[in-house]
Amino acid sequence: MGMKWGEITGKEIAKEMKSVAKNVFKDNTPACVCVGVVGRLGGYKNQRATDGGQKQVYVGLSGETGRTLLRETLKVDRAKIISMLTTMADVQVKQYRSKKDGPAINQAEPWATHNCAESNLALYLITELGKNLRNITIASYQKVGDQVSYKPLCNNCAQWVKQNFHILQEYDAHNG
Repeated sequence: MGMKWGEITGKEIAKEMKSVAKNVFKDNTPACVCVGVVGRLGGYKNQRATDGGQKQVYVGLSGETGRTLLRETLKVDRAKIISMLTTMADVQVKQYRSKKDGPAINQAEPWATHNCAESNLALYLITELGKNLRNITIASYQKVGDQVSYKPLCNNCAQWVKQNFHILQEYDAHNG
């Protein structure tokens, strides 16, 4: 499996994204899977794609599993990944930060600010594909027992994800 999952088709984007997350969890054990869909943002109404066409899908995984996948996909070593993530946070992400919150992303969890599935996905999409993150619709998932459900943004990601990505409406409503 790579970070490019493939494509999904159909009009029920929310269900398709959850299905992708379930499939990723079958073969991996990260705490979080972030699923991103590239598509026309104006082509959605009530979580259903109005055109039903094919959408490219990408996944990011959290923790060491995600970092290994990112290193293998980008074909760089551990130190380079950390450098790239730090640069992304400094350059790409902080341009969207508000004056109220300040330009820097603060470590608000026991793990580094760039150790999440969302940041791994963002780095891949920006550096490898040159994508504008506002054109990517995302949702994050966790596995609890045998069930896959939405995973709220951690305190690190809550500082920048919504300012950068387009958030799946159902995910956003679920996590308030």
